[in-house]
Amino acid sequence: MSNSLLMQPYARALFSWADANQAISETYQTLKDLIEACRETNFDQYIQHPRWSMQQKVLLIDQLPLVPALKKLLYVMLKNNRWSSISNLFKAYEKLYLAHANILPIQIQSAFPLADLTKISLEKHLSHRLKKKIQASYQLVPELMGGVLIKFGDYVWDTTIKNQWHQCRSQLLGYQQR
Repeated sequence: MSNSLLMQPYARALFSWADANQAISETYQTLKDLIEACRETNFDQYIQHPRWSMQQKVLLIDQLPLVPALKKLLYVMLKNNRWSSISNLFKAYEKLYLAHANILPIQIQSAFPLADLTKISLEKHLSHRLKKKIQASYQLVPELMGGVLIKFGDYVWDTTIKNQWHQCRSQLLGYQQR
């Protein structure tokens, strides 16, 4: 079983606790901060290092400003040698959090930087059309030549010049083969 699938029950249990304690957003932010801290420091290396006893690791986690259920979950992950899956836990919890908050993460790629007003307009249009709050991330991809490529879930809206060129080329090649 992959680590991402393995973390889904952990994330559901944490989310269930957070929901019952009206701490869904707080738990999300705390877990997000923990993941960022692990990336920016050597915390992961320390917490997984065999030189340190389980008691020392538990004491370290006790010092962290975490919601109680998250602390307990981290103890279980340490005990079961699952600490390396903490980013998968965050991804699974984030998916539950975003669904609960009616937020749809969207990737928007463009060949050139989009103006702030364009971004606002695009996000407002998508939010209205999809009836969800939009969490947009933008990426520059010069190979697209123009237009935008919008990805969310299993959907792709491709209005790029590159895509239009490929469609035109396919139609011309199909026409020539007749």
